[in-house]
Amino acid sequence: MGHDSSRIFDYENWEARLVQNRHSESQPAFLKATCKVLSPTDRAASPRVSGTQTGPMIQGNTPTYFFVYLPYLHFDTYRSMVRRRKLIRERYRRGRAKPVPQELAEHGSLELKMIWEYIGYDPPVNCRRTLDQFGHSSLRDTEARDDDQMLYKLTRKDPEPIDLENTKSASNPSTDTLRNKKSVESGLHSQYMGSRSKLMSRMEFDIEPEDDLKDGLVLMVDQLWLWSIDTTGTPETLMTFFPRRESSPTEGTLFQQADLRNSVYNELNGDLTGRTENALDLAALIVFHAVTVLLDRSSHPDLEIFRLFDEAIGMLSERMTVYMKRFRMHALEVDDGDVNEEDDFDDSDSEGESPSAIKKRHRRELERSERENRENTSALLELRDLEDELNTLESLFITQKKAIEEMRNKYVEKYNEVTKYGQEYLNEALEYLQEYLETTDEMKKRVQATRTDVSEETGVLN
Repeated sequence: MGHDSSRIFDYENWEARLVQNRHSESQPAFLKATCKVLSPTDRAASPRVSGTQTGPMIQGNTPTYFFVYLPYLHFDTYRSMVRRRKLIRERYRRGRAKPVPQELAEHGSLELKMIWEYIGYDPPVNCRRTLDQFGHSSLRDTEARDDDQMLYKLTRKDPEPIDLENTKSASNPSTDTLRNKKSVESGLHSQYMGSRSKLMSRMEFDIEPEDDLKDGLVLMVDQLWLWSIDTTGTPETLMTFFPRRESSPTEGTLFQQADLRNSVYNELNGDLTGRTENALDLAALIVFHAVTVLLDRSSHPDLEIFRLFDEAIGMLSERMTVYMKRFRMHALEVDDGDVNEEDDFDDSDSEGESPSAIKKRHRRELERSERENRENTSALLELRDLEDELNTLESLFITQKKAIEEMRNKYVEKYNEVTKYGQEYLNEALEYLQEYLETTDEMKKRVQATRTDVSEETGVLN
């Protein structure tokens, strides 16, 4: 006989935990982080009846369920994020899944095919979320924030330039050379426009060629769904669901980086450190890897998130120091009535303080003041964006910490005798999270101190 699994999909344990923003086109649905044990003996009567339960529950055939829903930090490429965004927009515009675009059916990834098919279901498929979609789930649109991620700014690369080595002449420019150059430029332009048209028609839902985008990395927040089923007194069955990053060998050194499945698999089969005696131990190991897979188990330099953020804070602090020195020097010059010798202008125009010389000087001073204000404001905005991302990371770590602490408490209360290794994995995950929180808090204090110093020095609003 089959098991009664209606409880884990009823209103209390599933529907009530599903968050579906009314701006569904731009904000994916997600499950709130939680951990719970469902035993046959502690089932409480509920006024809400599950739609999946078609008959009376059979007490002897209802197993104990242990489930965890946990968000975790991951990454994606910028082009993949844009491709997913455009596909969702086009899918909602069409209103139906059929017919499937030919390019998607033939060359689309499994993730994109799943989104296209099930994004319109009720409830819809839970897509991958960006860092800002996790931190600002109530906003109508986070595209501007997603495109302005600090990690993307630090890792984006310009598109590969066209190689003109064979088209350049070794001799000095002449009439023939210039004519040939114009011919080459015309041919390259035609080639570019032809390839652009081909890219435009390659996918029906593409708005702009992705090859024109500067690719880089962006932070994502994925979800781990985990169910452990106990039918004999000892948990023996484990089911997990999380996004699989579909890597390609063309990614080079990023190929299969921070892959959660590979990380767990390699530890279980590589040595004895991944010892698990039952499904609950394995569940704790998977949770531990989900917490650390990006921040501590990736070897690519572009995925060292804290190091990159630390470099960004250092660069912005240095920029602000330079701006403050310029501001102070300018203030001293104004007080002394002197003209900055570094400004490039004709001294003959200022002799005798003629009206034209006075206007030119005032215009230069106004332009310099506007330029410095733009630079100061730009740097302050960068610091504010960085602080906002650090706040979002802190919120993610706190959410993970609460869920894992609850998971550990369940292990101690109900499964203390059979989760020896599992409790160790959870304790280690909590230690890593505490370290992440301390690092994040330290970076936030540095950002706030820099913003305060600049505001007090220049009078720019924070």
